[in-house]
Amino acid sequence: MNTFFAKAEKSFAISDDVSIRGYAQYTDQRSEGDALIGDFATHLVSVKGELFHPNSSFRLAASRAGSGKGLQSPFGGPPNYLSIIVDNFDRAGEEAYMVGATYDFKAVGVEGLSAFTNISTGHTPDTGPNASPDETEYDLTVDYRFGKASVLDGLWVRVRGAYIDQDENDNNGDDYFDFRIIVNYAFDLF
Repeated sequence: MNTFFAKAEKSFAISDDVSIRGYAQYTDQRSEGDALIGDFATHLVSVKGELFHPNSSFRLAASRAGSGKGLQSPFGGPPNYLSIIVDNFDRAGEEAYMVGATYDFKAVGVEGLSAFTNISTGHTPDTGPNASPDETEYDLTVDYRFGKASVLDGLWVRVRGAYIDQDENDNNGDDYFDFRIIVNYAFDLF
């Protein structure tokens, strides 16, 4: 298959502390040659706007996938601003929307602690070969990075939770919860 990807970003300063950034991306995929994974053509358009304020940000995003097939990403994550903890919101014919926020708790005296949340919802066709359950994903991520003054300098702990609410009336949808704890430690080898 061939994949074409283009992306554009632009920032606008509102004041010394506040700015807005706009993002847009386009992906086109097509089968080529012997079409070993099937004959297909699809695309994905994704846009995002983000308001940055000291210690916080707020975002809105939307995407639309082509109706021919869902986006293929065999070698990594898909290029979609709505690809979050569990869902990628890039199924065939899917329209998706997201709202989210980020906060750094150093503003209230807790250095190293930050959190962000996203709520995304995706809608696919109700009938036909691309029919699948509509779903909404509710995410919360909390990060703590130990500072240089700590004996644990370089340690970063991330706790993530995602609740996926699928429309049970469509194609055997089922709700579920995903929970992850990720521990990273950076150190110099030499």
